[in-house]
Amino acid sequence: MMLMSRKNQNEILECSHCGNRTPHAPVFEYLYPMLFDETDDQRYTEEYRWLGFSCATCGGLNLYGDFLKYPVNRDLARSRLYPRGFDLAPPGRVLSPGQPVPGGIMQLYEEVWPLRQRSPAAFTGQIKRLLLEICAEQQIGAGDFRTRMKHLLSTERCGLAGLESLHELVDAIGDMGDGRPETRLTLSDVQSVDDFFRLVLELVYLIPARIRKLSREVQVSSR
Repeated sequence: MMLMSRKNQNEILECSHCGNRTPHAPVFEYLYPMLFDETDDQRYTEEYRWLGFSCATCGGLNLYGDFLKYPVNRDLARSRLYPRGFDLAPPGRVLSPGQPVPGGIMQLYEEVWPLRQRSPAAFTGQIKRLLLEICAEQQIGAGDFRTRMKHLLSTERCGLAGLESLHELVDAIGDMGDGRPETRLTLSDVQSVDDFFRLVLELVYLIPARIRKLSREVQVSSR
């Protein structure tokens, strides 16, 4: 185990607290062997590195981590651990085969994420646009925002009971960011919209993918 102060140069990163792309000062580096791979009779560990950076604008701590010798991310920005920032889903290898969330939706979310702090109303409008993109991808094309979202989150499609509360959320989200003066949005509103969007992704893409993965693993282990 190794714990050290980090004196290297600053990194230009996008802060997941304030949304600004600014120099981030290194705060610490922590190394420890972590499980890298596992077979039926063998466990393989590799050195894992956690890096802490402080944003020059807001002072918030941003935590990154990856394997030192065999990184799974192509650059530092992609290895963010905290806050979650624009990451919507675990790596495709965790949910194999592949990433269930369409790449276009993930890319658009990454592009609009910085608006959370800068323009809550614009961020909310873009999230509603992304939710309609999900409806279109799921071949739900008729009706306004509320109608399409309630169809997407219907009991018949999701297979879950108690979705009435979700439908109430759809109505509330539908009222946000519609341009009326009395609907000025707060950061708390933005967080609620963001959480709702991530919940929809869980219901539509991630939970079914996890079920498929678990089913395959159980079938393999029972042979």
